[in-house]
Amino acid sequence: MLNKITGLLTAVLFVLGLTFTSCTEKNATKFGIEIGLQLANRDCPMEIDEGEILTKVTLDNDVFTYNVEVDEEISELDFDYANTKEASDDLKATFQLLSMSDKDTKELLQLCKESKFGIAFKYTGKHSGRKAVTAINYTDIP
Repeated sequence: MLNKITGLLTAVLFVLGLTFTSCTEKNATKFGIEIGLQLANRDCPMEIDEGEILTKVTLDNDVFTYNVEVDEEISELDFDYANTKEASDDLKATFQLLSMSDKDTKELLQLCKESKFGIAFKYTGKHSGRKAVTAINYTDIP
C-alpha cells in the first residue's frame, strides 16, 4: 500500500528539490510542495488496498496527510486501533522497512525530516463518516 502512495509523490520530490536549490525559506518550500501535491493528486482517487481509496494528499499544518476513504463493509481497517500510538509505531516501522528498498520512500522521509513535516493517514468511513488518524511527527521519522 505505501509503495503505491509514496510513488505518487515523485512529483513532490522533484519540485521540492528545485525549491531547495533556489530558496531555502520554508514558505517557498511549502509553495513547491503545494505544486507537487497538485501534480500528484491528478492520479487520485486511487485504490491503495481492498476497500480503501486514497482521495487526495494534502499538506495540513506541516503534515503530509494521506486522505483515505474506507469502505467499512470491505476494508479490514480497525478505526479504534488506527487512533493509537501503537498504530503510529507500526507506521514508523513500515516506513523504515520500505525506505531500505524503495528510493521514493527514502527520499520522501528524508525531505520530511529536513523540512520538519510529519506524515499522517486520515481515514474516513464511507458509510459511517467515522474518522481515525495515524500519524508520525517529523522527529519520529526513521
